[in-house]
Amino acid sequence: MKVLDRNKYYLSFNDGKKQTNLKKSQIMSCPIPVPPLAEQKIIVQRVESLMQQCDMVDRGENIDNMPVIHPQAVTQLKQSILQEAIQGKLTEDWRKKTLILNLQANF
Repeated sequence: MKVLDRNKYYLSFNDGKKQTNLKKSQIMSCPIPVPPLAEQKIIVQRVESLMQQCDMVDRGENIDNMPVIHPQAVTQLKQSILQEAIQGKLTEDWRKKTLILNLQANF
């Protein structure tokens, strides 16, 4: 997946002479990279699984002999999980494996 530097896209409309005003059509035509559907499903499954575990901890349930965690730590854990999902860290290994398999298939 190609990562687009949207700043360069928007700056391409700047002629350097005056304040640049973008039209709605220019903003709406900015390409936004989206992971393939299969990767999106994996991200959702992983986040849901981790959130279920957070909810169990939040209710005071024991997960695989894990000690009970303070509720504030659970909130921070949920925020960390969402942040990692946004940054693509939850599926990093899967993406690397997929890339290797795609490269092997093409050569």
